[in-house]
Amino acid sequence: MKKIVFATVAVLVLAATAVVLRQRRAEPVPASSGFDPVLLAADALAALPSSPAPAAIEYHGPVIDGWSRDAPHYVGDLKLRLTCAGYGEMTVVLTGLPVKEAGTEPRELARATALCSLEPEPEEIDYVGDENIQFLTYAVTDATTAAGRAGFAVRVDAADGKPVTVHEYNRG
Repeated sequence: MKKIVFATVAVLVLAATAVVLRQRRAEPVPASSGFDPVLLAADALAALPSSPAPAAIEYHGPVIDGWSRDAPHYVGDLKLRLTCAGYGEMTVVLTGLPVKEAGTEPRELARATALCSLEPEPEEIDYVGDENIQFLTYAVTDATTAAGRAGFAVRVDAADGKPVTVHEYNRG
C-alpha cells in the first residue's frame, strides 16, 4: 500500500513540475536575468554569415510581434538570412507591392522562420526579386513566444554581387 501511495505522489509531483516548467517557458524573460532583447539582437547580427558585397537590407533589433519596416526593392537572385538569439520562435515575411499594371495586392516574396537560441543558426531562403514590385515590406509574424525574450537580425544579399535596385535596373 505504501508503494502505491508513494508512486502516486511521485507521479503527481512530476506532473505539477511539468506544468510549472511549461508556464515558466511562456513568461517573458526579464532583462534583469541577463537576457536583454537589445543585446540578444546584437548576438543575432553577429551570427549572420558575412557577405563580400554590401547588404541590400539589414536590420537587427528586439523581437516584437507585428513589427514591420519598409525597404527599397531589389531585383535578381536574392538571399534572405534570418537569425534569432534568445528564446521562442519567429517568422519574417517579405511582401512586395506590384506596380499598377501587375496588380494591387501585396505579394509574398519570401518567408523564413527561426528557432531562437543562445547559439543562433541562420535560416536562409533564396528568392527572385521581380522588377514589377515597387515597394518592399518585411514584417515579424508568429512571434508571440519570442517577443520580449529574443533579438533578431535579418539581411538580404544579392546572390551574385552588389544588389541592384529596381530604379538601377530600369535605367539599364
